[in-house]
Amino acid sequence: INGFDEPDTGQVVIRKSIRMAFLSQDNKLQDELTIEESIFASDNESLKVIEAYEKALENPEDEDAYQKAFDGMDQHNAWDFETQFKQILFKLKLEDFKLKVKNLSGGQKKRLSLAIILINRPDLLILDEPTAVLTPQETDDLFKTLTTLKNSGKTIILITHKLAEVLAVSDTITVLRRGRVTGEKKTKNTNREELSKLIVGEELEVTSGKGFKSTEKIIFKVGGLTVLNDKEIRSVKNVTFTIKAGEI
Repeated sequence: INGFDEPDTGQVVIRKSIRMAFLSQDNKLQDELTIEESIFASDNESLKVIEAYEKALENPEDEDAYQKAFDGMDQHNAWDFETQFKQILFKLKLEDFKLKVKNLSGGQKKRLSLAIILINRPDLLILDEPTAVLTPQETDDLFKTLTTLKNSGKTIILITHKLAEVLAVSDTITVLRRGRVTGEKKTKNTNREELSKLIVGEELEVTSGKGFKSTEKIIFKVGGLTVLNDKEIRSVKNVTFTIKAGEI
């Protein structure tokens, strides 16, 4: 839909005036940039003007540069845009603009990526598993943002495997299995059980788990596990546990 891949058959028809944005699962941010620098790295012309103005404010003694930057803000009507992009950052709880990307949590990086595309005011927003690294609170905050965008007239395509999220935030649901559409439902007219059947192709038998007892037989054991990530930062520290037969 976003034009990254060519379809084998069929076609995608989109109005020329529609602005699309795609938030992928992969982090495409640059570690050494700050939040503010990541925002200004966009090709958006208004952001370039705002960046020049912000730099001029840091050197007020250079009156010529300040006046040029001030005039640029007027010419591009960038004053309101500056207010809006800062409001987006604050709503996504990215208040410290000088923080470097490498020091952000996974949730903060996801919110920064979302902020970058929201600042460009897309009409159609495609989100691929946006809550994968978010905490429950961050997920709730994201959905509040999406609801606000929807109410302002934006269209959102949310790609996810989490049924609770689908039922909580969507208006319509399309289920894919092995690359084919197996069902299209109005969210208000469906439920978790029906969607599960469309996803797997058959009804799922739900058991309570009562009657199964674990044994003393250990089938898996981890002791003192410590892991450094690709930035040599310890992401797992001295983890020890065992799993017995019959346990979940």
